[in-house]
Formats: sequence, C-alpha cells, structure tokens
Amino acid sequence: MDQNEVAVAFDIVLEEIENAIAVLNQQGAQAFQSGKYDVARNLMEKGSQMAAFRSKVKDLQKEWLNIFATVPSPKVWKRSRKVAERLKRGLRTSEDTFRIPYSKAWLN
Repeated sequence: MDQNEVAVAFDIVLEEIENAIAVLNQQGAQAFQSGKYDVARNLMEKGSQMAAFRSKVKDLQKEWLNIFATVPSPKVWKRSRKVAERLKRGLRTSEDTFRIPYSKAWLN
C-alpha cells in the first residue's frame, strides 16, 4: 500500500465518521422533538465522543501527510534505449499491413 492509498483511506474513514455523526444528529433531534430527553442526552454524549474521535483521525491524517512531506520522492531511473542497427531492406513490416480494410457495408 503506498502513501496515496493511505491518504485515500483516511478520506474514506473521515467521510464515514461524518455520515455516522449526521445520522446521530438526526436521531438526537427526533428524540428531543418527541420529548425523550434522556435519549437525546445519551445521543448528545455519543456525538461528543464521535467528534473527539473524528478530531483524532484528522490529527493522524495530518501526521501521515507530514511524514511524506519531508521524505523526498524516489528518483525514477529511465533506461536509456540502445539504438539497434537498422533492419535490412525487406524485413520491416509494411504500413499497409496495419491498415484496417473497410467495406461499403461499414459506411451504411
């Protein structure tokens, strides 16, 4: 797994945490509107815990990105292509061989 895949994984985790918090907020609002204050208070506590967890994950994401911000990217070595001697006359495949023939049926 390379560094970019981990960054994408962090984004996915954070998105799922946001979705869970949104659902919890909806449930809390419904509990509050229906007068279930104990349930709403319990959901509010869980929401606070989820927000703290989201903050920790964001901190880990920043830490991960900082690790690779200081590491220089690896050098990519290009192989130099050796020029082979030219083919003898008649050994090269003609360009006409690579052309796709067409028929009048294709044009209709």
